[in-house]
Amino acid sequence: MRKRTVLLVALALAAVSIHASLPAHAEGNVNFILGQKSLDDDGWGRLDEHAEIGVLVTFGEEDWPVHIAIDFIATADTITTVPIGSRLDIEAFTSELGVGVRKIWKKDNLRPFVGGGVAMIGGELDFIDTRGVSFGEDDQALGLWVDGGVFWRLGKKFNIGFDVRISRAEIELRPFGDRVDVKAGGDHIGLLLGWGW
Repeated sequence: MRKRTVLLVALALAAVSIHASLPAHAEGNVNFILGQKSLDDDGWGRLDEHAEIGVLVTFGEEDWPVHIAIDFIATADTITTVPIGSRLDIEAFTSELGVGVRKIWKKDNLRPFVGGGVAMIGGELDFIDTRGVSFGEDDQALGLWVDGGVFWRLGKKFNIGFDVRISRAEIELRPFGDRVDVKAGGDHIGLLLGWGW
């Protein structure tokens, strides 16, 4: 999960850099998301409800009909099993780096939005036994995403709201040597907190 946290921080810093480098007549929003992602339980079993964190960046010229969207979302879930008397921790991760467009309407302090695009979606399964021995498998694939939601502008800069997202991609994992196709995208819902300019 550390590499996903590093990527999330890097994207947040990139968002701040984009904000600082845009001309004065440009506008945008950086919203952090805290939520949940539901995956297809046929592929993930009991690891199908992930906690998620992410950042949604939207920016462009004021008069553009839609703005550029760059989003990064990381998710995780963990279960513990006791096969044949020995404890085994199983950790599942997914990540989504999406690029596309987002339309945000301005109605006083209300900001409804919709967006969509392509995403590089990855998934990973790690197995860790009581001795600390671990093994796992990961894969990634190109997929699609769409989202919609609303946020409210509080004061001049602060945003609060919610986002609903659907992402789709299929990856291949071989945790025990056998090919397993799993859906790494899912259905997301989350709280948005951020700022706009």
